[in-house]
Amino acid sequence: MSDETGSQQNNVTMDFAKLMQNSGVVPIKNQQQVHAKPIKKSKPSPLYYGQAKNTHKTATIGTQMSNSVFSNHCEMKTLSAADTLNFCSKNIQKNAFRKLRRGQFPVADELDLHGLTSLQARELLLDFLKYVTIPSRHCVRIIHGKGHRSADNKAILKTKVNHWLQQHPRVLAFHSCLPADGGTGAVYVIIRLK
Repeated sequence: MSDETGSQQNNVTMDFAKLMQNSGVVPIKNQQQVHAKPIKKSKPSPLYYGQAKNTHKTATIGTQMSNSVFSNHCEMKTLSAADTLNFCSKNIQKNAFRKLRRGQFPVADELDLHGLTSLQARELLLDFLKYVTIPSRHCVRIIHGKGHRSADNKAILKTKVNHWLQQHPRVLAFHSCLPADGGTGAVYVIIRLK
């Protein structure tokens, strides 16, 4: 860079500083930088976890409601921990299901059913699907586990969640998660907006 170019830049900088001063611009006194915090993954509200510890009266009412949506009357083949779950209703486009399978929808909410009995899981899942509200083009994640802690390592809860989700009117599609999001121990679910 020549001396002439450097002096021209200095003149421009000085002219700019004078212009800013004459127009009433003052420098910011606080020089701290503010960094945006990353958005935390939302967790289900305590309503969902609290429902698992119902009193006998509310549990009976909830059971009557869930019997009308979720039935166990058909024979279900018990799934293994490695089985991939998938379901796509006729109301979902192929591209949307492909994006769901690839984990490309943002997860707006999740429900963890680890360690619950089938009855507790059914009640919680019913309440979750009834009350959850998510933005358009988002999904929810339901963690059912792989069944490693159950008797004979059978994925009983996974099998039942697969069956229940296919019956619920708000469920449009679901697919097992990517390994980073729980793999075959969880599902991404696209639900019908309210």
